Amino acid sequence: MAHNGRLTVDQKVKVVLFYAETNSVVATQRRFRAHFGARWAPSRQFTDFVLEKKRPRPASVGLRGFDKKSQQISQGGLLLS
Repeated sequence: MAHNGRLTVDQKVKVVLFYAETNSVVATQRRFRAHFGARWAPSRQFTDFVLEKKRPRPASVGLRGFDKKSQQISQGGLLLS
């Protein structure tokens, strides 16, 4: 662990790689302990947080108001922008 109580970049990368291989938080924690020779391992909440940042999210830009415009077009309404 880094001197300020946070994980280093290498440790964060290993958490993601270990989880990708095992798909188990407990197995990830065990492999982390074995790899780094530590008595502690990142918590389930931290592991979920790191993985959430790495997951691709569906794009939602420009979808607001899309249904209203499509309804106006399908009803033959005039759409001026």
